[in-house]
Amino acid sequence: MTNEIILTLAVLILTAIMFITEIVRIDIAAMISLLALGWLKLVPIDQLFSGFSSNAVISMMAVMILGRGISKTGAMDGFAKFIIAKAKSSKERLVFMLSLTVGLMSGFIQNIGAASLFLPSMIEISREQKISPSKIIMPIGFCAIIGGTLTMIGSGPLLITNDLLTRQGYEPFFIFAVTPIGLSVLLAVSTMFLIFGNKILPDKTSGNEKEEDFQSTLIDYYKIDRDIKSFIVTEKSNLIGKSIEQANIWNDKSLHVVAISDDEGINYVPWREKIIKSGNILSIMGEKTQIESFADQSNLDEMNEVQSSVSDVGFVEIILPVRSSLVGKTIKDYNLRRNHQLEPIVLVSNNIVIKNDISNLTLNQGDILILYGQLEQINNLRTSKDFIIATPINYTPKDSKNTKKAAFSFLLAITLILFGFSVPLSFATGVIFLVLSKTLHVSEIYDAIEWKVVFLVATLMPLGIAMENSGTANFLANTIFSYAAELPNFFVFLMIAVLAAFFSLFMSNVGAVVVLAPMISSIASLSGIDYRLALLLAGVSTANSFMLPTHQVNALLMGAGGYSTKDYLKSGGITTLVFLIVTVLIFTIIFSN
Repeated sequence: MTNEIILTLAVLILTAIMFITEIVRIDIAAMISLLALGWLKLVPIDQLFSGFSSNAVISMMAVMILGRGISKTGAMDGFAKFIIAKAKSSKERLVFMLSLTVGLMSGFIQNIGAASLFLPSMIEISREQKISPSKIIMPIGFCAIIGGTLTMIGSGPLLITNDLLTRQGYEPFFIFAVTPIGLSVLLAVSTMFLIFGNKILPDKTSGNEKEEDFQSTLIDYYKIDRDIKSFIVTEKSNLIGKSIEQANIWNDKSLHVVAISDDEGINYVPWREKIIKSGNILSIMGEKTQIESFADQSNLDEMNEVQSSVSDVGFVEIILPVRSSLVGKTIKDYNLRRNHQLEPIVLVSNNIVIKNDISNLTLNQGDILILYGQLEQINNLRTSKDFIIATPINYTPKDSKNTKKAAFSFLLAITLILFGFSVPLSFATGVIFLVLSKTLHVSEIYDAIEWKVVFLVATLMPLGIAMENSGTANFLANTIFSYAAELPNFFVFLMIAVLAAFFSLFMSNVGAVVVLAPMISSIASLSGIDYRLALLLAGVSTANSFMLPTHQVNALLMGAGGYSTKDYLKSGGITTLVFLIVTVLIFTIIFSN
């Protein structure tokens, strides 16, 4: 063992300890590792910061920007609604469906591309279903990584596996030769999350949940009844021909019509003078028994689904400043519903809380109003001098007019990759199209990049270089394989899989295959196993990179899910075991016979 190997192992152990204990932030830990390699002269200075210009980092930055374009335009909102409808309010089924979808797609496109494409949908679904993003994002990220093992073109390690075999005179694997393995692992991991997801996955508080906490506090403090039910106005209904105001729904039942729809679409928070017609669908908010009582009296037929999505609506607390044009007027005089499409729920005036129909009460300076409506309409209040918004609202309007441009940018990048062009070049080309098509402003590009993730990946790469250049990787592989020659095939395969998974945590997965290839050739000749299958196992097992957020996909999704290293150690550790068991069993039982 040389001094370089000893020093590299010391840096490797120090880095692992910092990651696991989180005594410093994970990106700072990676930077400390990089500096240690530099000062110990384990990596040449001209290679020490090469990670910042690496293909992996450039690709990651580009897909972050493309993801921002997808999110800004709502290009994947339709997919999110489809998945929600199919999942039928089951969080477990929802995660299972998303996992399979992303996993299958990443078998044909880069896994980081698949993950970034679906990230906006995951966030939208978590908002709509009131699920912590941490319960959705991690399993989808893991399955995106696993999806790369579905075909021989799904990931770099499998591409290099065929390349190495061809160079050495062996027959390369057919494109779908690896599909039984990848599909088995994908199904096993997806099923694991379906059954045990609540126990395995971390439960983090995201920015959306913090916003929901403000909403819940507002609702609890003012004791707001927020049950919503939707009804069809039948031909026998006594509401037909009446305006919403004439229905007297506010005074009689303390209820609110929050949406009315017909063949022309949905009218959220309709004007009081809107005439009710047969066939209209009314969404009514209030106390459940009062809603049902009103529906019975009015001959309304209940529907199973409400018309307004919980991700699109909410409550807001506003204060009337001295300059407000509402002071001295009533809500009806101001035409609040017609001007802003917002429903007044509560008025607090002179410390008195007033509910029911508050539309005809005169408003004073300092009065508080609780309004309900779409977040888009609430957000528009920011530009009005008539209101002071007291409730935090995190809402970004969707630029729906550029949806096709955002989708085309992503599709362009993926198409270029499928035709064999460089991954970073292809993704960067998609980014430039986003800018030139004015889908994203130049300033939005820099805002879209999560620099913590960029520094994590870029500063960790020199550790892989040191492991390879110093001979540390060879030393570890030879040490482990020296005991494998006389062991049964199962244990030989297990050693290959474990070593490939370990290397992939601290060096590029392509590099891991290249380093392992000569050792696998030696052990194959000694133990009598098929070298092609053993090398294929190594290529597949480099995808088993879940225990640390060092894989590009894990790093990309870490911030969105609010994860820590300990979350990956727990959830990723279990996933790693499932991956190992399934792959090694398949290779032992099926492929080695």
